[in-house]
Amino acid sequence: DAAVSRSVKPYIDQEFYKSQCSNIEESALIHFLRTWKYNNAWIHPLVDLSECKKEFHASANSCDPLSTFILEPERLRWPNRFFDTVDYQKRHSDSIEVNETAIEHYMRLGHLEHFDPSYKFSQKYYLRRHGEKVRSGWPALAEYLHNGAKSRAAPLPAKPFFDVTSGLNCEQIA
Repeated sequence: DAAVSRSVKPYIDQEFYKSQCSNIEESALIHFLRTWKYNNAWIHPLVDLSECKKEFHASANSCDPLSTFILEPERLRWPNRFFDTVDYQKRHSDSIEVNETAIEHYMRLGHLEHFDPSYKFSQKYYLRRHGEKVRSGWPALAEYLHNGAKSRAAPLPAKPFFDVTSGLNCEQIA
């Protein structure tokens, strides 16, 4: 029971989940497991259930994505479109504690140190552009996933049409 609780904890935020669902008397986990097929509430600010369903190819007859992930955590590489857990763990292995997941590390320290969750999201860029919108204590990525994307805020700076740093040799063009 303790092992299951430990494996579930990083992916469930009780208060966050309950803020999306009205009048829940049971635990967020129990409610989620009963209603995940038709409930679109996020179980954690960084775990996008629609992405998990895609990754696990969850169908109406399959186990819920969260249970699948708990049983096979290595399968959830992308808990949302902007967080690559494998790459994040490689880049920050020196500061990730033993038995700590990439999501736990990002929530505990990574977002405070402005670590990017992947090459698809720049923490520093988003904070410079939209820092006033980010709730105190929340990672910029969570704000982007729940609000910024809807308002079409950019997760990264725009890339130039061509690389101006590469040095253009006019003789090679002609």
